[in-house]
Amino acid sequence: CCAEDRCTKTFSDPATFERELSVYSRRLPYVPRMLSYDRDARSITMTRAGAPLGTVWDSGVPLLHMKRDRSAMKHRIRRMHRQFRKDTGLYHNDVNFKNVLRDASNVLYLIDFEHASETNWERDVDDILSGHSTRWIVLLLGVLSVLVLFGRR
Repeated sequence: CCAEDRCTKTFSDPATFERELSVYSRRLPYVPRMLSYDRDARSITMTRAGAPLGTVWDSGVPLLHMKRDRSAMKHRIRRMHRQFRKDTGLYHNDVNFKNVLRDASNVLYLIDFEHASETNWERDVDDILSGHSTRWIVLLLGVLSVLVLFGRR
């Protein structure tokens, strides 16, 4: 789906295609630029804006989020998400490191709008929007529970 300078995304669901097209059609500065679309094929071709800050495999894994680079990006991503909400009236509902691209100039781009809606049901699996990481607290409580259980034996 991707070449050196462009990516094409094809959709099986017509509603998802229309939702993504409506976002790309707005030409928002923090969304990759749409080059073309095909309603019959339900495809959108956009500029290849950079590399994701994460992947499907590490999204949601707390130990991999210790990287300073990602932590430093959270504030910028939250600001971009607020601007997306202001510009579109929609919640992204899938903000995570794999849906944020960074180009060579350190510019961030938001992608993957298939879950965008007027209703906020954001899961925030990478603890970006909350501004803090509850995963570390849960992990710490889990470790303490194990220690207490083994200490009673």
